[in-house]
Amino acid sequence: MNRANGVASREETVRSEPDSRTRDSRNSLGEADARPAVNLRKRDGRMRWSDDDNIALMHMHYIAMDSINRSVKSYREQLTEYWNGAHPDREAKTGTIANRVRWIAQYGKLSKAELDIAKRTKRPLVEI
Repeated sequence: MNRANGVASREETVRSEPDSRTRDSRNSLGEADARPAVNLRKRDGRMRWSDDDNIALMHMHYIAMDSINRSVKSYREQLTEYWNGAHPDREAKTGTIANRVRWIAQYGKLSKAELDIAKRTKRPLVEI
């Protein structure tokens, strides 16, 4: 400490550890905190949907609607399998996917041109 003004010198205020973020952090129970940086899209537990995701989902919606009469699976089952098959790293539950389709349609989140693009291709992105 600098005796003249009572302020600590720089050497006394700098941590001896080079970078506290790189060391193994422990919680109050002595267990290492796991902070995976794998999926930044789910920081708060909710899935982040881009415009491309919305277009892809609507594409899968139209395919599932077309194949309702040809399949023993329900629309929601087909939609979920299409989405989870095409996005294995971002699997979602049936209700989440169906609600997202309803939300896109209800609030007009995609333009007519974007919906036409989604309708145009009639083949599934993945086989179920």
